[in-house]
Amino acid sequence: MRCADRELQKQQGEEMSNLFSRCMTTLLFSVLGAQSALAIDLPSISPEAAGYDGAQLNAITERLDRLYENGNIPNYVMAIAKDGKVFYQATRGDKDLKADTPVDLDTLYLIASM
Repeated sequence: MRCADRELQKQQGEEMSNLFSRCMTTLLFSVLGAQSALAIDLPSISPEAAGYDGAQLNAITERLDRLYENGNIPNYVMAIAKDGKVFYQATRGDKDLKADTPVDLDTLYLIASM
């Protein structure tokens, strides 16, 4: 592989990582700002209407799917909103690993710091 090809792959990887970080930050502020309003029916808009590239957002789903399929995470729920409008959402897995109860935007997670 040529040096230029490696550099391009490295740059693309960094761009995806940056996009993922920005989306996670947006999600965090959306959830905190809306006081857990994700459980409420929020209006939806296209990623493009919110100023985002839908193809890059789909890459987030692909990355989450790989984590799920490799057994790194038991499930996931991802929703990103801007100005109170959801423009991206993805879910996969079950709430209870012993039962067939799919996760959704209303799924609550206990978060602790140790």
